[in-house]
Amino acid sequence: MAAIFYAITQDRDDAVKLLMNQGANLLIINNKGQTPCSMAITHLQPETCQAMFEKEYEQIQSGGDFKNFRASNSDGKQYGDLDPRFEIDDVNYGEDIKDGMEKYKETLSNTSGRHRCLNEANAYKYLPADFLPRSLRPTTRRSRQSRAEEFRFKKSKCGSKIQSSKLPPSRIILADALGEETTPAEIVSTSGNGHGTATSDNDHAAQVTMQDIPQSLPQLRLKDLRTADEDGSAPPEVVLIDKAITISMLSNELGATLDKIRLSSAEIAGSDYDNQLICHSWGLDCEWKPSRDRGREYPVSVLQLSSFNQTFLLDLQILCRSGVTDPSTRMTDTETLINEVLLQLFGNPNIPILGFGIGGDITKLVVSFPHIPCFRIYHSVIDLDVLFRNCFPPSRHNDFRSLQRAVCYLLGKRLSKEQQCSNWQQRPLADAQVEYAALDAVLLPRLLKAAIASYEARHATFTRGFFSKHPHLLLSWRLGFLDHQHIEASLSHRTSYIIQNGAFRNLLSLWYFKQSWQTGKEGPALPEIVPLEQQKDQAETRENKEGQRLASKQKTKVQRKERRKKKPLKLSTVPVGAPPAAGHFLGYTKESCILELLSSHVLAALEDENYLGFNRRGGIIQMKNAWLLFVNFGGCEKLQKFSNKFSGGGRFMTFSIDPRKDLDSIFYDYVSVGYHGQDAPKMATPSKLLLLFARSNSGSQYLSCGECICVGEEACNGGIDLLLEVKSFEDLVGTEYMNMARLRSSETQSM
Repeated sequence: MAAIFYAITQDRDDAVKLLMNQGANLLIINNKGQTPCSMAITHLQPETCQAMFEKEYEQIQSGGDFKNFRASNSDGKQYGDLDPRFEIDDVNYGEDIKDGMEKYKETLSNTSGRHRCLNEANAYKYLPADFLPRSLRPTTRRSRQSRAEEFRFKKSKCGSKIQSSKLPPSRIILADALGEETTPAEIVSTSGNGHGTATSDNDHAAQVTMQDIPQSLPQLRLKDLRTADEDGSAPPEVVLIDKAITISMLSNELGATLDKIRLSSAEIAGSDYDNQLICHSWGLDCEWKPSRDRGREYPVSVLQLSSFNQTFLLDLQILCRSGVTDPSTRMTDTETLINEVLLQLFGNPNIPILGFGIGGDITKLVVSFPHIPCFRIYHSVIDLDVLFRNCFPPSRHNDFRSLQRAVCYLLGKRLSKEQQCSNWQQRPLADAQVEYAALDAVLLPRLLKAAIASYEARHATFTRGFFSKHPHLLLSWRLGFLDHQHIEASLSHRTSYIIQNGAFRNLLSLWYFKQSWQTGKEGPALPEIVPLEQQKDQAETRENKEGQRLASKQKTKVQRKERRKKKPLKLSTVPVGAPPAAGHFLGYTKESCILELLSSHVLAALEDENYLGFNRRGGIIQMKNAWLLFVNFGGCEKLQKFSNKFSGGGRFMTFSIDPRKDLDSIFYDYVSVGYHGQDAPKMATPSKLLLLFARSNSGSQYLSCGECICVGEEACNGGIDLLLEVKSFEDLVGTEYMNMARLRSSETQSM
């Protein structure tokens, strides 16, 4: 049941057809009052809808009946895409569906024959497959996305906080008055519809809903902004460039920016460097027709560029040719003129290019006009989305996850996104579209200025300068195109090219790559093609490695399975045979040392039905007639957990224990002497050997140090240091033991 509804909500015609072929049941009313066919009207293609209508009619005629979950499990909320054939409760009912209900009743009254005599509740069984209306209160993609964003926001931590309490006033610094701190209205939870996105990714992917932005805030208008001139009395000019002759106005403003750069000092740093970047920055944004069909994309229609003083709307739909797929196509005179001007803007590392989620705009530009080189290289790109997430983590007092939120918190205004999903291919552009497009670009330099001022205000002692501390936020981007035929002929797309600091994808039927690096540093090499033979060799190598990995994994499973059949041999019940001679290396693991101590009949039992059962991470192992002590002197001195060390030229060694551990406590009870003034162990048990094993580091073998005895103890850092005397010291003279004693007399670590 859930599968068919989910496939419809995701606009998956192919999945719906597959489910119907598999016998999916369409006779279901969900807890919202919708049926698969009533939802299909606004989600799927007409041919898919018709196939569903016929399939539903067939299931009804076969004796099937609807199962109504709205009647039994209603969530008490109002929805759209309702099916008029079934009773609509008071929650779902509204004035907006009255006309649809009247049309449905008219359809019933016009039916002939048998179902005129039937109860209206059962009349649907005799309706034809193509009756109308099929759906009441039809939804749109925008309304559905808005509702989904509202739901996700309520479920988020930030949404929960806003729902539960009012936020305190936020102290922000306005872009047009950096010296004045302003406290906007309290941000409270208000009702209202959200503004989601369709396919345009000018803003952050998770578009903000308007629920957490107070409607009481004044809406941002172009006339509210001021230029960076001395008087700052006029709003920035908006120039619509739709003819070749008007491109000169963009060239003139760019020339003014280049003049400022030439006059500015190249040796400045700190806050002065930040101010210079802000002054020279240009905002960039793009608009294109939103796609309502999955997999369909439209080229860029309008490119917005803005300095502090002027905003330019380049009507690329008129100025440039779209639909070009060959990057080597010769440019027209107008395209050549645009290319010359924009190369000076995008290719100059002294002019920061600002955007919010700018990666999507840059990518869309290069694939929309692959024959225009100026869209392939950018320097000093600043993505305000990345800047805000790095320097202003979301909290109760600030949240910059979208352009709307950034405008709300930094400028104290409400940014409308109503025109975002409008038709940007219609001409002429509406006044509302022109203002929306201009605002999206002109506010970017002002947001950067306000953000840096706010950052410096919160870090009063910070003097280095924002971009001196965060140079990684200034990026260079390189885009280009790859050989389509080579990629399609490759074993897999991802193995066809080697691309440093980037990746490649397909958009508008073009394979493009995108690389980025910190501005001012050397860029990565261009993409390197991988020949087909080399791909085959690499694939064979990967298969071999994968085969080895799977074989090793299978071997480990078999070993574990075999081990589970065996029983652990408790060493506390196994006696030690003849101890190995002091001064001999026994192996790299504790298990290899223990095996040297076991008798032949015990070893035979291990091979057949047992394995050694002991704590392989502990430094103390108890056997029936001996205690085995292991010391590892490797590791960093700062990370030492224990204070093992030599004294008396190596005759004595400190061995650290933690009496809070069970085995350490038992061992301490057996050997402790110092605090209690005892001359013999506290426990009246048969005498046990204390056998010592040591190694200089984790990469060396354990050395048998022979038998030792405990002659003292001292409390240390919550543990106890036992002083051990090595009884076989004379046998260790001239061995590796003496090197450990000499080098590790003050460096200590135990395991």
